[in-house]
Amino acid sequence: MKLKNNIIPFILFLGSFFLRLSLISKGPFNVDCLDLATQAERSLSAGQLQNMYGSGYPMVVILSAGLIYIFRMINIVDPVSAVNMMSVVTTSICVIFFYKIAERITSQKAAIFSTILFSLNPAFLGNSVFGISHGPALLFLSVSIYFLILFKEDNKCLKYLFISAIFFGFTGAARLQDMIFLIIPIASLILIPLKPCNIKRFLLFSLIAAAFCALFYLPYIITDAREDYFSQLRSYRADSLPVYSLEFIRYTFLELHGYLCELLLPVGLCISICGLFILGRKKNSYSMFIYLWFFVSFYILIIFSTTRPRFLLLSLMPLSIAAGECLSYLFNFNRVFKFVSIIMLCLLFRMGFLPTYYLLKFRHRVSVIIEYCKWLNKNTEKNSLIITCDDKPFIRYYGSRESLARPMNTFSISIEQLEMFKKGLDKKIEEGYPVYITDIGLYAYAPKGEFTSFFRHNYRIVPVGKSLYEDWHQGASEDQLFYNNLYKVTKN
Repeated sequence: MKLKNNIIPFILFLGSFFLRLSLISKGPFNVDCLDLATQAERSLSAGQLQNMYGSGYPMVVILSAGLIYIFRMINIVDPVSAVNMMSVVTTSICVIFFYKIAERITSQKAAIFSTILFSLNPAFLGNSVFGISHGPALLFLSVSIYFLILFKEDNKCLKYLFISAIFFGFTGAARLQDMIFLIIPIASLILIPLKPCNIKRFLLFSLIAAAFCALFYLPYIITDAREDYFSQLRSYRADSLPVYSLEFIRYTFLELHGYLCELLLPVGLCISICGLFILGRKKNSYSMFIYLWFFVSFYILIIFSTTRPRFLLLSLMPLSIAAGECLSYLFNFNRVFKFVSIIMLCLLFRMGFLPTYYLLKFRHRVSVIIEYCKWLNKNTEKNSLIITCDDKPFIRYYGSRESLARPMNTFSISIEQLEMFKKGLDKKIEEGYPVYITDIGLYAYAPKGEFTSFFRHNYRIVPVGKSLYEDWHQGASEDQLFYNNLYKVTKN
């Protein structure tokens, strides 16, 4: 019986793994992937844990370093290939525990629907074929929730609570923000119904999780790297949490709902909403947990200025469970409802999965950004400086060119920032450095056009050429290919 119960999740795992393996990215899709590869490689060579920009993501760096070490043993020296495989493996294993969670909350049929929908969702699939922190975080979170559900079903077995707490701590070590976002939903699983013994259990759970999470951050705090770590952490906080205004809240609110509609498609969103209503009718602690899981993890993103589609992965998990419940509910009726369910699945497959599949297949064959950086290297002098935005790690790593940072902001750029940039650029030009700027450097992160107009007013730009480029900011499931022009910069 136990073997029979594991056949379905094992089949789902194999399907997810081989699909992702066939689509694994040829290079780093975004700067976070490249940063992860370089920091993991440095951790191996220096013998000291390095941090990524932000909270540090120590568990992800450790896992990536381990894969890099294994890859070197089989003569694969590219660190990016190793971190890409790390995401493929962790997201595929995550599918097993996601299925088990959905099965405990709903039913076997609903769990199959939920797992297929989640595994093939453009956001989850797109972010599981290149190295990034979401795969390990979602895996550890899924393991934690699964064992917490087991504990809820048998609260005399404290080992389930301990295992759940440890893996929740691992979640925080992989992505601290995900751990924080899920504290309230996780608490609801333990505290409902509210009893003194449940309060004690929650406190025990919290202490264990916090201890295991903190353990991985100690190398950043007790070593000589402490100053640099806290410095970049303050910078990350300033970037992520701006000065709030009604305009900002309205912008992020609309942006989040736009992302959700794009990732689920209108038909998928309708199925998920119906599923939430069906789950709500059950009026049990699992229903409350699913509701809190979605609403807390989704609407808390409104306060962040750096929100991207991949940050909705936490919210897509409960919505996928709800969607599976809805489809299972329809399948229990007559043939008409079954036919409607099949039509909905076909629409999601045709409009959601297939476009993402072909896009990822293209990235499996070609790394457009690497090719662009190689082209840039051939068309600029060795001592040249490239004015660009947050794609400078690519230009340094693959193009072997230094970059000049320019002021960037999602909403506005002050005249003081522009004047400070001009002062530094003028000095470099006077020193004889060849200076270039790309379309990305000229137009991105300048929503009101302040930087573009200021730059054109003070400098002359001469076209050098153009090459194909891919923007990653709108998400791994979005096709953002365009020709990125390169210009030579001189003073007016």
